[in-house]
Amino acid sequence: MPKKDVGKHRTMIISTGKESSNFALGKSLASIWSCSEAIKNDGIALLIAECKHGVNSDAIQQFIDGRLSVSRLKNPSEYISGMEDLLYLTENTKEV
Repeated sequence: MPKKDVGKHRTMIISTGKESSNFALGKSLASIWSCSEAIKNDGIALLIAECKHGVNSDAIQQFIDGRLSVSRLKNPSEYISGMEDLLYLTENTKEV
């Protein structure tokens, strides 16, 4: 199925759209990646997801706990599950 061009938007509210994607934050982030082309560079994406099983991403959990820094993420000594999601988030967000 071809992608539909919806243009670029300043603000976007994104839902996972299905229960299997609501399982945990690690899986729910895929909904943002699917919509990233439709968000302006300085835009805001708001993810609506239940995440009833928590984070389910070792890298994001370590970042939340303060055990993984952005500098270590950019120069890792080993792979940690979910690093690519966290790297994308840190590279494509700005402080508010």
